[in-house]
Parts: sequence; C-alpha cells; structure tokens
Amino acid sequence: MLMIMAHHVYVMGFSGEYLFKLGWVWVEFFFILTGYYTAKHFDNYRQDDKDNLSKNIMIYNIKKFKSYFVLAIIAIVLQYFINLFVYHYDLKSIFIVFSKLPYEALFLTSFGVAPAELAPIWYLSAVFIILPLVAYLFVKWHDFWYILSWLVPLLYLGRFGVNTVRDWPNDLLRAFAYLMLGTFVYLMVKLIKNIEIKGLFRVMLTLVEVGSFFAVIILCAMNYDNNIIILLFTVATTIMLSEQSFTNKLNSTFADYLGKISLPMFLFHWGIGSVISIIVNNPRIQLVLYYLGTITIAIVITIIMDKIKNKQGE
Repeated sequence: MLMIMAHHVYVMGFSGEYLFKLGWVWVEFFFILTGYYTAKHFDNYRQDDKDNLSKNIMIYNIKKFKSYFVLAIIAIVLQYFINLFVYHYDLKSIFIVFSKLPYEALFLTSFGVAPAELAPIWYLSAVFIILPLVAYLFVKWHDFWYILSWLVPLLYLGRFGVNTVRDWPNDLLRAFAYLMLGTFVYLMVKLIKNIEIKGLFRVMLTLVEVGSFFAVIILCAMNYDNNIIILLFTVATTIMLSEQSFTNKLNSTFADYLGKISLPMFLFHWGIGSVISIIVNNPRIQLVLYYLGTITIAIVITIIMDKIKNKQGE
C-alpha cells in the first residue's frame, strides 16, 4: 500500500521522475491476490449449486463489497467536498461533478460512464465489475482453466505491457487479465502444496520468494516498468501462498494488522493528499504529513471498526 501511495504523491503537485513513481504496479499484486481467493472460494463448487451459479456469484460479490461500502461512501463523499476547494468549481460545474456521485458510490465508474473524483476507487470498481465474470468462467470452464488462466494474462501483457493507462476499457481488461492470473496462481499453489519440500529446497524457495518481492521494490524505485515485474509477482505470490517457504513460519500478527489498515489507507490517502496540497507548500512536509496522516487515520478507523464489530457481536 505504501508503494501505491508513493505513486499518488502527484496529487500534491509532484511531477516528473520521483522515487517509486512506478508504485502503481502493486495494484497488479492485489489483482492477483483477489483472483487467487476468488478461485479458492469457487473451486470444487457443488454440482447442485450450479443451476444458481450466476445468482450465487453475484451474492458473493455483493457480500464481499458490502464490507467496503460504508467506508468507501465516506471517502468518496469527502473527496467530492474536498475537490470543491481544490478546483474551485462554479455552480454549473458543481452540479455536473456531483451528478457522477451515484456511479462512483456504486463502484460503476470503470464502465466508463463517469470519471472518478476519488481516483483510486477505479480498482474497486474494476474488481466489482469483472470478478463475477472471472468466477463464472472459472466454474463453467474449469477443465479449460489450466490453459486460459495463463494464456489470457500473457496475451494482455504482450499487447499492452505493464501499464497504468486509464482509457476505457483498459481498466476492465487489466482487471480481467490479472484476476485470471490470480486464478492461475491458485492452480499452481494446489500443485505445489502436494509436494513435500524440505531442507535446501525450502531455503531456495524462500530466497526466490523474498528476492522476487525485493526485485519488484528495486524496479519500482528505479521506475523501470518492465514486463518482468508480472513474472516476479507471479512467482513470489505462488511460493508465499503455497506455504512451502520459511516465510510461512514468521509471526503473522503484524502482517495481519497491516492487512486490516490497508483498506482505510487505500480509501483515504488520496483525500489526505488533496487536503495537504491545499494547506502545505513545502514538499518534504507534505510527504511527512501524507504518510503519517494516512497511517494514523487508518489506525483510528480500524480501531473504531473493531469496536463496532465487537458491540455487534455482543
């Protein structure tokens, strides 16, 4: 999430080449993870459920996004009001801008019907739209999936390369390709988990996993947008999720907490950067406030959400 934030510092006026400008490529990592867990959920789907497959997939998708909905609405509405001070709209422009709010609140902007005011929301929108299609095809064409799950991402990568082009319909094509790549990772994880790996080979897997993630970080720092990044993500994620490396032995408490705060960080960092761009001109102070403010607010939101869940559970 910090890498994606690094890319988005342009919301505070940063331009040209800056450190970790390529941080947007970690969106592909989250696409892959989402594809993996989607395939894991729908694998071995019961035969008696297949008559209601489309309905069940949409229920799953809505339930998945239900947990994001309230926070997303808050972040989106706040961004609309923040942008009034950033762009100084006239009355007509305010009406035009706010007419897009329903599409953005329903995660529909990646259809191309309206540009998003909260720019990062495109990711959730693309997943919301494309995930049901990937899940449906995964179940219906399960025997064919060992071919499609790697063929489609490679065709996309060969045609478009690693990119952050936002022209319609690239958001949807990008989501489709890398969600499918995530399902490929799931299939590979299933195979690797059945192999007994010990000693030196486990050390080698650990080095490859850690080395692949580290290589992506270095490439991001250098702003080197090479297609090798997708291969590195695929290899590292497959090893990580197979639990065959020694990283599986690490205490996951801290990692789990980082996962919990990543959603509010994702939803609110753009708005925080927008506010900072209005009130602070010094770039160094902007960066400090941007990161510290985002992390602090994310922690506070997480604490509040945990308390609400605990009260609901009582």
